[in-house]
Amino acid sequence: MARKRRHSGALNEVVQIGVRLEEELRRRLERVASQRGQSMNAEIVERLRRSFQSDEDKTTLIARAIIDTYPDIADRIEEIFAEYRRDDYLVDLGQEMADEERIEREMAERAERERNDK
Repeated sequence: MARKRRHSGALNEVVQIGVRLEEELRRRLERVASQRGQSMNAEIVERLRRSFQSDEDKTTLIARAIIDTYPDIADRIEEIFAEYRRDDYLVDLGQEMADEERIEREMAERAERERNDK
């Protein structure tokens, strides 16, 4: 069973992990890292980063293809996002107005109490 380790949670924190892999793959990594003049760790990290970037690039290409093929869907998606942004703005504005009304009411009540205390 793996031991649980505590990390600070900072995204730029470098953490150590243990990885199990086949000997053949380890040797390939070692050979390529040596050819590139870097450590196996650096090679593994670079390959992982490239794989994630590749996934993101594929997702972007797929999204662009959908937008280019179905522009009406893309327009509707933009409209939906605009509606959400507007709704969020109105909610925030309504909260600000409610807060201002509450503050004015509290100030009026305080002024009334002070007049009654005199």
